[in-house]
Amino acid sequence: MRFLFWDSETHLLRAGLAAPKLVCISTAAQGAEPKLFDRSRGLYLMKAALEDPETILIGQNVSYDLGVLCAEDPKTFVPLVFRAFDNFRIRDTIVRQQLMDIVTGNLKYRWDEGEGGYIKTGYSLADLALRLLGRVLPKEGTWRLRYALLDNVPLSAWPEDAKKYAIDDAVTTRDVFWKQAELSNDDPAAQAKGGEIPTEERATREAWALWLMSAWGVRTDGEAVAKLRAELEAEQAEAMAKLDGTGIYKTKRDGSQSKDMKVIYAKVEAGFAAQGRQPPRTGTGRPSTDHESLEESGDSDLKVLADAAKGAKVLDTFVPVLEGGTRRPINARFNSLVESNRTQR
Repeated sequence: MRFLFWDSETHLLRAGLAAPKLVCISTAAQGAEPKLFDRSRGLYLMKAALEDPETILIGQNVSYDLGVLCAEDPKTFVPLVFRAFDNFRIRDTIVRQQLMDIVTGNLKYRWDEGEGGYIKTGYSLADLALRLLGRVLPKEGTWRLRYALLDNVPLSAWPEDAKKYAIDDAVTTRDVFWKQAELSNDDPAAQAKGGEIPTEERATREAWALWLMSAWGVRTDGEAVAKLRAELEAEQAEAMAKLDGTGIYKTKRDGSQSKDMKVIYAKVEAGFAAQGRQPPRTGTGRPSTDHESLEESGDSDLKVLADAAKGAKVLDTFVPVLEGGTRRPINARFNSLVESNRTQR
């Protein structure tokens, strides 16, 4: 088998577009010098690699890069990519590391000697390079988000740091993969074959399926969303009318209204005191004003406020997203692996 480590640079992601236009492809093939290819040559190379039954393609978040290929030429690449998955010729350094971390209990948090405590586990290429290789990958001030500027520019005219950044991603993916192989298996023969990890094939396929779901996205019904907004706005207006004169809201000089937290704190304290209880408190010692505390206070005004807050959250946070779904796909993101080794659906 032949291992091909690769990465793509593309135009930027944007709402409704999960697979932007390809700019270049970099490779770090086994036993060969790292190379950089422009869009047309990169597509030709990847077509040949996917057609070769002896080539295993390894990437970091490889579903994204494969999706970019499929978007460039669906007729050519969609069947080739699915065939490669069927033959377990696609591997992903993120999926591999997550499977390893599930075994050791490090999927969400891990102990870091340098920090002297637990830190949130990261799976970007920079995170894995630092963790497994002790290698720092610069991100700020690089070409990472600027490759669209080089679209259709001959590689010979590219700045050297733009070339290096792209190639370094493929090289680092290669080095991370082999370090994972070393850490996952003590047998040198198994390491030489990439240190295949149990359930890796299934997990990699599931990550691809979830990426496709995300890329396809969902659309929303304009009439239904408009109806939801109208209902929520009516509920908010009704709640504000009920709270008028309670002191919970105060009017500012510009005519806008804001919560008077002193009044709310006092109502929470009084509500719990009437029940012979102490309210839950924050780290500052003040009574908690979360939804549960407002509900448990027994104060009718605070219950109205709690219900209104839930509706306001939906109205301000989620309704705009749903409205966007009437114009373009909503590309939700999924976690392909959780601590139970299941796929989060």
